[in-house]
Amino acid sequence: MKKSFMPSFADRGQLFDNQLTGLKWTIAHAYYGSTFYRKHFEEAGVYPEDICTLKGNGQL
Repeated sequence: MKKSFMPSFADRGQLFDNQLTGLKWTIAHAYYGSTFYRKHFEEAGVYPEDICTLKGNGQL
């Protein structure tokens, strides 16, 4: 039996939902947990609540 750390997903939509959840968590963790990253996010005009899709710069 082959073991994998990667969970299985029924379709691409489930995979993207999982990735988006992880991205939101990561951005919020960096923003609220680090003054360094918070400063840089704010200078760029990016806030954790702004993250609502994986799309960016015409990707995906």
